[in-house]
Amino acid sequence: MEVPLYETRHHASNYPPQHQHHLQQQAAESATATLFSLLSSRGVSQLKDKWTEYNQPKRLKRLVSLFVSSTAKHVAVAAGNRITILSKEDDYQNPCASFTSSSLGTFSLGSWSEDEEVLGVADNSDTLYFIKFSGEVVAEISKKHLKVSSPIVSLFSDINLDTRESYLFTVVTSDGSLQQIEISHGQSGSIFPNYISNRTSRICNSIFCFDRHSELSLLVAVHKYSGIQINVASLLLLTAGLTLEETPLSTWYTIMLAMWMAFGYLVLLLSWANLSPDPYLKVNGSSHLSLFRKNSSTELEQLFSLQFEGLYLKPKDYRGLLTYAKVLISPQASFIATLDLTGCLHIFKLDKQGFTLSRFVLGERDDSPMSDNLLNGVNKSCVGFMDFTWWCDHILAIVNRSGVVMLIDILNGSKAQEEDRTYFLPVLERALKFEGHVFVLASQSLKERDDPSHFVSTEELHQTEWIIEDRLNQLHLSRLLWQLVSFTKKSVPEMYAILISKRKYQAALDFADKHGLDKDKVLKSQWLNSSHGVNEIKSFLSNIKDKVFVLSECVDRIGLTEDAMKALLAYGLRITDHHRFSVADDDNSSKVWNIRLARLQILQFRDRLETYLGINMGR
Repeated sequence: MEVPLYETRHHASNYPPQHQHHLQQQAAESATATLFSLLSSRGVSQLKDKWTEYNQPKRLKRLVSLFVSSTAKHVAVAAGNRITILSKEDDYQNPCASFTSSSLGTFSLGSWSEDEEVLGVADNSDTLYFIKFSGEVVAEISKKHLKVSSPIVSLFSDINLDTRESYLFTVVTSDGSLQQIEISHGQSGSIFPNYISNRTSRICNSIFCFDRHSELSLLVAVHKYSGIQINVASLLLLTAGLTLEETPLSTWYTIMLAMWMAFGYLVLLLSWANLSPDPYLKVNGSSHLSLFRKNSSTELEQLFSLQFEGLYLKPKDYRGLLTYAKVLISPQASFIATLDLTGCLHIFKLDKQGFTLSRFVLGERDDSPMSDNLLNGVNKSCVGFMDFTWWCDHILAIVNRSGVVMLIDILNGSKAQEEDRTYFLPVLERALKFEGHVFVLASQSLKERDDPSHFVSTEELHQTEWIIEDRLNQLHLSRLLWQLVSFTKKSVPEMYAILISKRKYQAALDFADKHGLDKDKVLKSQWLNSSHGVNEIKSFLSNIKDKVFVLSECVDRIGLTEDAMKALLAYGLRITDHHRFSVADDDNSSKVWNIRLARLQILQFRDRLETYLGINMGR
């Protein structure tokens, strides 16, 4: 297999971190909230929200996220509660807009509209924001107004076939419900949200992560197959004849104490039963991967489901670094890969004829050099990952726990490692409509590396928890320094030209040897970017095969020194010596005459140089 060729480009960074003081102030204020503040109307509302959230396990939050539009026209970087929007027009070098949430949360989910003009994002409180590429917020929808009771696990855009004047987004919640949101233009040109309730029945229980392939109308979910669940918060409210959604704010003042007392009795009961007081009492089923398809009536049809071993719900005694659960369909829908919380990557082969799934072991192809070592089904090469995306239909781009980016061909197990020694954050996303176009965040900008006050050691970065359960704190905020980096697939000629343009001449010469390319382009660039001295004539100009180029340099180039000028003219006369006018030549082609005219010019220049030196230098 040929090693994938790609160009690495460094783009904008958030250095210096001008907004971090504001974030740290927010974190400090949040940490010092008093008991009395919770007794206010707003505080009681927050407590109610906490109870509403209590019916779910603790949610994992990403400190940093990337949202890339389908053709990479725009890229949004979310760090903490701030989103920075970058544009392809200036090579993502300068922010074209930014948005900062009033709450101290993070953005883990997001998607650009089909026309790449509006970004939809969800924060960890399940509040939706719809932001234009200019930074204008066109809609904000809270979880209460969205009328969902389960956490949002996916947000993606749809094509509106009826009109081009609105944006369609679909929200997927962990209970398997789908809800469509339409953001439409008003008559005055303003934009307002219009909700279209298009819920399906629960397609599967306890969804952990979700993806779709828009061209094939395929959807895939990693979920729990079955489970017995008792919602503690709902149980307590039901004893009072109420529900979470129907409970008025004033009622919470009167029943709050009773609920806490009831919860205390429940904890004692659980202790007596030697059970853990989780918000859910559950008998968990195994992790499943299910494949769905939208039919003509927009209903979801389950095509296939299989069971596999993967940890997607954090155990209480788990102490390792967490990764963010993720599932992705490959660009041509030949494979599906999913990353669990422990950093283990599971790969499945998709039969697009029968729409069935089967386990796929890295390097499973018969002619793979790794196949003999993988027959036992144990694939040690698929552990220790922090994030991934598809580079193309059979190559994965991954970030491992050491902060290294690698490209892995799953057919034969071969790897290509990025040589940049920068520590890369566990955030990888691709432009969906282009294969081989991936974005990642580096930990430190080039400027930042030279500033000791913002330097973070590699060891500290390795120990940083990029996926957190608790609130943001000042330690988290101190890590929110990033630089956008892109990897773009290139052909052999394109890669050769890039190496030359970056003046990586030795790498270009090695590349030319490997791929059988003409080295003239390297030598020409070396010559043109040199001092044009005597040594450069011997090293570069004399080795160039393109004699038309060489002769034009001898005629038109002016040496910086007397020796350089004489050497340049002498070399021009030497390579045209066999085309002297005194020598008979049957070839009267235009090429020969051009060489003779060039020789004549060089002779004239030599005479002028000698005359000049004789008059001015007394020679």
